[in-house]
Amino acid sequence: MLPEFFFGAGSFAKVSRDGKGLRSVAKIRAGMNDTEVASLGSIFKDNDSKLQAILKACGKEK
Repeated sequence: MLPEFFFGAGSFAKVSRDGKGLRSVAKIRAGMNDTEVASLGSIFKDNDSKLQAILKACGKEK
């Protein structure tokens, strides 16, 4: 699930798969509102919803 989430949508596909790359994607995602997330497509939105639920359960909610 995570590779598709982080690297399967638009410009995210060009992000390096290391700590620095993942941090940059996380920073971009943290700045997005619900409309922007939805504009990336239903697969991204569904996977993002799952990931956000996991982060909330771990106390790392955005």
